[in-house]
Amino acid sequence: MKQLASKPALDRVHYVHVSKSAVPAFVHNLAAKSSKFIPDAKPNTIRQAMASFDSFMRSMILAHFFSGRRESIDNKTRKTSYGNKSWLPKLDDDMTSRLDIYDRLTRAEILDSWPVSRNIAKNFTRLDIKAVRWLEAHASTTKIVDTDKNLGNAIVSAPWVDTQCRKWLAKSMKPIPMGDMGARMALMKNRLQRMVDKASSVRSITKQQAQFLLAQLQSDAVPAFRINVKIDKTPVDSRPICNNNRFCLCNAGIFLSAYLRDLVVRCPNVITSHLAVINWAESYKPGPNDRLLVFDIVALYPNLPVWADGSGHSLYEIVSGRIWQFYGTSDPNLALLLDSILHVILSNQFVHYDGIQYEAWQGLNTGLHAASELANVFLSVFDLHVVSMLNEVCKFYARFIDDGLLCIDMSTTDDTSIFSILNSWNRHIQTDPVTSSCSQHFLDVQLTLKSQDGDVPAEVDYQLYRKPLNIYNYIPCK
Repeated sequence: MKQLASKPALDRVHYVHVSKSAVPAFVHNLAAKSSKFIPDAKPNTIRQAMASFDSFMRSMILAHFFSGRRESIDNKTRKTSYGNKSWLPKLDDDMTSRLDIYDRLTRAEILDSWPVSRNIAKNFTRLDIKAVRWLEAHASTTKIVDTDKNLGNAIVSAPWVDTQCRKWLAKSMKPIPMGDMGARMALMKNRLQRMVDKASSVRSITKQQAQFLLAQLQSDAVPAFRINVKIDKTPVDSRPICNNNRFCLCNAGIFLSAYLRDLVVRCPNVITSHLAVINWAESYKPGPNDRLLVFDIVALYPNLPVWADGSGHSLYEIVSGRIWQFYGTSDPNLALLLDSILHVILSNQFVHYDGIQYEAWQGLNTGLHAASELANVFLSVFDLHVVSMLNEVCKFYARFIDDGLLCIDMSTTDDTSIFSILNSWNRHIQTDPVTSSCSQHFLDVQLTLKSQDGDVPAEVDYQLYRKPLNIYNYIPCK
């Protein structure tokens, strides 16, 4: 793949409705450390490092032992490996010798490289502490907020943040009456407990899976509502985010997500990375009238029709149907559990903001662990609609959650017709206007249709696309 050579030096801090001159330099420098910054803690001891390496070596040995032979290992051995944290299988002499050499060399390197001096420079300085205190003192006017797509941090006007939060809450949330939250949470937990107990009793799930699903059942935390700043949009916009990690249904979302992945891989037009596009580009020979189009579904998660409302298909209807279609024949009890988990998650999307608790009446909370899988399964019907309506003029179609790519023979159609088809399936699923051209960027790939030139055949050229706001936080592979 071709790679662009230039790497413009861009500032990691963006200012939204705040003058840069009004913010002290030490606050700017704190924001420049990005949202992934973690202040250093007390330095680890050599004993802690060696204990961590012991755990790593055990993982390597178990990975080698179980690799390629999961079906031939008896249940007793498998349970022993999970239940006894000190158990190690016996490997063949050659592998044992190689691992022993690796173990001794690595331990020697750790010991040789361990710092003798304890005067290790801290990454959280007095100026950073001063910046935190400044932000606390100016909380009513200035905030540091994550940007969407990991484009750094933004120093933002606090009133603008509040306006954006209330805009999204008004769009898909409604306040929960005072005093009702406790009863709603108790009912939800009781329902989850009963469905897990039933599935466990008929052995549709293992004891470990049941424990995982109920691990956070005692938590009364309600997801916090916030926004990410979309600095790549003009004008600057926001994306609603919910922090679900401490919510009692968090593990249920993770569990559901794991099973929905088997449904997603069976959606023919859904891709998980740009590699699928590259594979197509390498084999496709474009015609003289072929053009590329990309589309973006507007505010997908807040607009998803979770329940039937007369607008067409609902998310619950489609996903529930696919669950029963795929799992219902082989294990009806598992299908019932997955369907019940889906229903309880969609029925209990709670958030809190500024001391008030809300519940979603439409859409999905961004931050829900199963959100992308739910959206993909739901939109797989949208994909079929688009391909069917475009019929023979559609030469290629791929979608990555809310971003889509089309290669169209434009000899008998136009941009307006395609835009109309994309927006005809469901009134909640709407896209930005589309423009066809020979060159488009999709995800991290720049695609260009090249017509035949003499003896050189037509081809789809592709190269790495670097977004203008890229801050190059990632380590190059070479």
